[in-house]
Amino acid sequence: MHGAQKQEAPDPLQIRGLAFRWPGAESNHRHADFRFKALIGLIVVSPLLLRLFVRRSTANRTSPNRCRTWNRTDLPWHSSVLANAGGGMQVSHFVRQRLAFVRQLFGTASRPYVDRMAAIESGATRFDTPHPDPESAEPPFLEEWLEAQQSFQVLGQSCLAIVAATLHLCLEYLDALYVRGRAATSPSGNWLKGYEKIFLQQCNVSMASGPADLALLEEVVLARNSTQHIDSITYIAAPYRSSDLARYPKPTFISESERELLARLPSSESALLLPTIEVSAEALETVLLQVENFSDWLEQQLALSACRRR
Repeated sequence: MHGAQKQEAPDPLQIRGLAFRWPGAESNHRHADFRFKALIGLIVVSPLLLRLFVRRSTANRTSPNRCRTWNRTDLPWHSSVLANAGGGMQVSHFVRQRLAFVRQLFGTASRPYVDRMAAIESGATRFDTPHPDPESAEPPFLEEWLEAQQSFQVLGQSCLAIVAATLHLCLEYLDALYVRGRAATSPSGNWLKGYEKIFLQQCNVSMASGPADLALLEEVVLARNSTQHIDSITYIAAPYRSSDLARYPKPTFISESERELLARLPSSESALLLPTIEVSAEALETVLLQVENFSDWLEQQLALSACRRR
């Protein structure tokens, strides 16, 4: 009817029999999940924020060849926290934590691939079925063996990249805490040589006199660069680059079979072979120990130098 008033829709909350109410304290488990996810997000984002603060602070510093008096507030905020927390092996403690993670990651994650390759080579029970093509020249289960090998290589390359990043962070933090100069780089962009120059000029600390083999550490950095900048889509695991092999004709991180092949080939032909970067458990452990001992020694030397300058 035209004269009838328009009725509004009933409020669902007022309808008898409808059970509706806002969740109360019993929903705390969902709040806990939210807090957990928020915490994980903060942990993931924090390293990115740290890098941003370091880059902004180093961009505004003066020439690396001059010493300068810095206040605590001039330091990157994460380095200032370490400085205010008290002296004594702060940076090297976190270096050891990161490298311990790399050690357990490689040991745990590489085992299935090593076991699979060994089982195929020995003809274990699950790999003793006849070859599907008896006339094929390929050994049985070659595809499965290659997949396990490539997985092992990529895992080792990833661990090597974490070690190189840890070494870079260690030098970056030590520079901010004890040297407070700008992170120098050589004309070739080698940050390891750049920090070596800075620590020698401003603190009279020679990295070459430390417990680490700097040539091995530099090879770690170069290998990491190769893994992060693969120049061919046909590769899964990254090979050494020819420029790196020119500097290190006997590379550390290759398989024993390719090492023997390089030794047999004449120098004119060995330049054509780009061996795949493969990190053995022994080579990785050697690198981890070197970086651990090097970070301990370098922090001690820089701390002593800072005390003498005061």
